[in-house]
Amino acid sequence: MKVNESEVPQYYVAESHPAIISTEIWNAVQAELTKRKTLNVAYNCRSPFSNSIICGDCGSFYGPKVWHSTDKYRRTVWQCNSKFKDRKGCKTPHLTEEKIQEYFLSAFSILFADRKRIIEQCREFQALLTDTTEIDNELKTIADEMEIVEELVKRYVYENANAPQSQTEYLEKYNGYIQRYDTLKNKRAELLSLKQSKLNQRDSLGRFMFTLMELDDLPIIFSDTLWTNTVETMTISHDGDIVFKFKCGREIKI
Repeated sequence: MKVNESEVPQYYVAESHPAIISTEIWNAVQAELTKRKTLNVAYNCRSPFSNSIICGDCGSFYGPKVWHSTDKYRRTVWQCNSKFKDRKGCKTPHLTEEKIQEYFLSAFSILFADRKRIIEQCREFQALLTDTTEIDNELKTIADEMEIVEELVKRYVYENANAPQSQTEYLEKYNGYIQRYDTLKNKRAELLSLKQSKLNQRDSLGRFMFTLMELDDLPIIFSDTLWTNTVETMTISHDGDIVFKFKCGREIKI
């Protein structure tokens, strides 16, 4: 057995058999995996607050810490995961989950008051994200060129097998074809990743808009889903300032 290094044509067949999971779930998982790779930290998803609350001093995430774990005063607080990693330490305060929810509802109420305009802006931006015509055209051009290179490689390998020629020249030309093909393949991968990123952002905006539209008037009750579908990050400064960045791009300081 030998790995096919473009000696013979290769084909990608889409939807050749029933999917185990839906395309929507698959895309959502890929987006989450991509996001986690960029974090460069251990990922925790035991709580909706995990990996979304940021220390304004060092940029690390907040994590849950249990205080008085063995007595009646036991409680869970959230503080910077890097707070005591050096002698200086971060000066950002710890927060209880109740306080986090309180701050969130305050910021979200401000956002919610302007929801009609925000939803309209999101729709316009979502339409731009949905339009992948330019990327699709580039992918089509690359696919056509890759097909040409595959055919050239196939013919060249066949000629080498059926007619004597300098193997030094053969390998030089063959490697040139392979390098050209790999360059195209890498470019295609970049474009597919960019397209998927746009579609994932589109879907995230869709969930954000749907959440806003489904809510009744104030007061709003906190839920894990409400947080997950609307909050991008919550940044806490040592002076007590808190900035929420929502998935529509809007930032609100409280």
